[in-house]
Amino acid sequence: MKDAALKVLYLHDNQLLAGGLQAGKVIKGEEISVVPNRSLDAKLSPVILGVHGGSQCLSCGTGQEPTLKLEPVNIMELYHSAEKSKKFTFYRRDRGLTSSFESAAYPGWFLCTVPEADQPLQITQLPKDTSWDDPIIDFYFQQFDLGSEAPEITSRQYKLSVDSLEKSVGGSRRPGSAVTVRIEAGRALPDVNIEDLYKGGEEATRFTFFQRSSGPAFRLEAAAWPGWFLSGSSEPQQPLRLTKESEPSARTEFYFEQSR
Repeated sequence: MKDAALKVLYLHDNQLLAGGLQAGKVIKGEEISVVPNRSLDAKLSPVILGVHGGSQCLSCGTGQEPTLKLEPVNIMELYHSAEKSKKFTFYRRDRGLTSSFESAAYPGWFLCTVPEADQPLQITQLPKDTSWDDPIIDFYFQQFDLGSEAPEITSRQYKLSVDSLEKSVGGSRRPGSAVTVRIEAGRALPDVNIEDLYKGGEEATRFTFFQRSSGPAFRLEAAAWPGWFLSGSSEPQQPLRLTKESEPSARTEFYFEQSR
């Protein structure tokens, strides 16, 4: 995760700082864990941000004004606990290639960095007048570190999921009524039954898509990878894949027909 000035976020003394070089060496950015907040409006893209594999999460506190800090709470506990999660939640606003993050508990307050390097990640209100030293609220947000690879959709898992669906509705599959697709970074995948996923739990997150309706068409956004959508190709007989909306070749709108 980098700010619009290309400073990376990194951990130092249990605090997220934004910088570029330390002792002449390029700083490796901290990996940010992300899950959606399922208790808030999915159209607003509410996300919870964690570090150290999700063992600590960014919180805005509970005071009259927000105080940004890392709290020792597991990100998956917040994913399953609506009453605890609001102070940890940010609404992600995509603007072209960058995103801003507005506090769900403190509307009008945004995650930000300052122009100087090696300063803490902060939270601020937008200034009325702009100047060169304004806080930076726009971030480049890459949710994996696999070179140029995107999250992989595994066609074998797609077939297994549809087979499970056919069995669960008595051998008569309803086209489009439920499809489970596994998103994974190129690892071998175990078999999974859609009925097990229906019961919930952290395993279900990576199989879940938010349905975004737009007129007669709809888009499917990965719950585990906010901002990534199922996409077809302009060419026939090509695999289904995940893309960012900003990709020129993205075909992210689908028509959904349910049989009776």
